[in-house]
Amino acid sequence: MAELESGNATTVRLGTTLDINSAASLHGEIRAALTSAAPLQLDASAVERIDTAALQVFAALFNDTHAAHDRVVWQTPTQTLIDTARLLGLTEHLRLTGRMDTAL
Repeated sequence: MAELESGNATTVRLGTTLDINSAASLHGEIRAALTSAAPLQLDASAVERIDTAALQVFAALFNDTHAAHDRVVWQTPTQTLIDTARLLGLTEHLRLTGRMDTAL
């Protein structure tokens, strides 16, 4: 994962595997990115595997930023991310609705 600032946004590029082993570092990277006043983009284009621990990090992020509705946005979420969030009933909470391309 890497954090980049470009233009008016800070982008966190998510890795291919987001699981319990990476949840703590993911949380730390997102917290660091939020210290900037710039909007946060989550580049999820590489996500191939994600588990509940990583989704909990994102759920907490969206809880914390709920008041600033447009502060955090997804950039190219993979179908794996969308499907896993849908299985856990988190698509609306994670603002992934409208991005579901397939049905389970």
